[in-house]
Amino acid sequence: MSHSIRTIEDLEHQRFGAMISGDAETLEALLSESLTYTHSHGGTDTKTVFLNNVRNGPVRYHSAERLATEIRLVGDTGVVTGRAKLAVSFNDQPIDLDLRYTAVWIHGEAGWQFEAWQSTSIA
Repeated sequence: MSHSIRTIEDLEHQRFGAMISGDAETLEALLSESLTYTHSHGGTDTKTVFLNNVRNGPVRYHSAERLATEIRLVGDTGVVTGRAKLAVSFNDQPIDLDLRYTAVWIHGEAGWQFEAWQSTSIA
């Protein structure tokens, strides 16, 4: 496994951990200013909206299990595909999500930054 793939795996672990613990400071550093976070219901968040939701929002992440994750490098881009089972709450209503997802990390002047998320519910 290359150094960059290990780095992206570590960053994904940090990102999911920060989402679960509500650690907006860590997420602030990891997320690109141009982040597009597309939820499984089709709604999208910018970095600002996503961080506000983590800090004060109606969404709380309680646990995440990542399954069958694959990381590929394409130039300065890391593409992560996989499956995740998330326990979240929205307006204090519990929701269990079973998702397929694609996450994109870009390496630039600020190092590796989380650029995009797209998920689809598995029915």
